[in-house]
Amino acid sequence: MSASLAYPVPGAAALIDPVLFADILSKADARIVVCSMRSSWLTATTYEYLTAYKGLIFYTTSTTPLEVPEHIEILPAAHIFLPS
Repeated sequence: MSASLAYPVPGAAALIDPVLFADILSKADARIVVCSMRSSWLTATTYEYLTAYKGLIFYTTSTTPLEVPEHIEILPAAHIFLPS
């Protein structure tokens, strides 16, 4: 799916700690994770992760890559946009 086919939708995402996010990924129904990496010469690299669990959207950021279980598909994204 190209960026031109992605449609913005209203909604909410819960910002959680990376440790709790990793715990959610260990659950059986977590099957896909959207991942984005941001970096610039002024700031350290930041990894962003987004997944759905039990009908809710969870989001976390980390300065180091998270260990994602092998059974979960990682979908790379140029940027993760969250409504403010």
